Amino acid sequence: GINAEYGDIVFINMIHLLSFIFFVWGLGLVESCFDYTVVKGDTCYDLAQRFGVSMDQITDLSDGNKLCTNCRMWVGDILQICSGPAPPSPPTPSGGFTAYMSQSMYESMFPNRNASRYTYANMVSASLRSVSSGFCSGSDETSNKRELAMFLANAAHETGDFYYVCEACSNPNCGQCSSNYNYGGDSSHQFYGRGALQLSWNYNYQAAGSGLGADLTSDPSVVAFSGDFVFSTALWFWMNDNNGACHNAAQNNLGFGETIRTINGGIECGQSQGSVGYNEMMDRVQRYQKYCSVFGVDPGSNLTC
Repeated sequence: GINAEYGDIVFINMIHLLSFIFFVWGLGLVESCFDYTVVKGDTCYDLAQRFGVSMDQITDLSDGNKLCTNCRMWVGDILQICSGPAPPSPPTPSGGFTAYMSQSMYESMFPNRNASRYTYANMVSASLRSVSSGFCSGSDETSNKRELAMFLANAAHETGDFYYVCEACSNPNCGQCSSNYNYGGDSSHQFYGRGALQLSWNYNYQAAGSGLGADLTSDPSVVAFSGDFVFSTALWFWMNDNNGACHNAAQNNLGFGETIRTINGGIECGQSQGSVGYNEMMDRVQRYQKYCSVFGVDPGSNLTC
């Protein structure tokens, strides 16, 4: 056995250890977790607000233990919600679009956004990817502000002010559209519009996935359900599709109309006044002019197509 003196030391050390544990627990530095079953109407954002945690502290055990911001959450899913210190926020670049639009500005501009997907943090993270290099980061501040206004105008038009994560022809839970948007691809998957610029067609999903280092064709739904992809696919398209036509239009003073031509020119450009295509184009233009006013920059010329 142990002698009394050694036993006293062990006992005292145990007291000190327990005291330290309770002290740390009281500071909220020890993480505690519990399970929660998803009910109709739940969102990551609402649950985080309700339980006083970060969305990154909610894990969907029914979806491969993915973080709630990157999961496909369904009624009946089991979530693990953990309290304690929140993980550090993603780094914010010193330049880029954050130089012209703060989080509070973004949230006030789009108060009805999908708060669990179209977050400012997700847009920041997307802008830090290598495929987004140069977004709103040219040498001319006017061009940078115009580029941000152009991107937001097109994205807000496509998503109803960042409310919809899926194309409007699908049901609210991102069900099938009348067209599967395949072009010689696997007809078992649906490639209708998803994300901030409503990425469509299987060849775009394949190209975006290649650029982002992800397989988006096997499960295209991740573009809508993952906070990591709602903005990154949109910025991939903006910076890379058609040799970066949208980005070049902003940075080389080609006008907002060129971004419309790249995104949906076949339907909206050159249409007669009063037609559906013409009205869609003008909605984009009006949004662009509005956001230019917010950022204090002249919209320039060549606004239509």
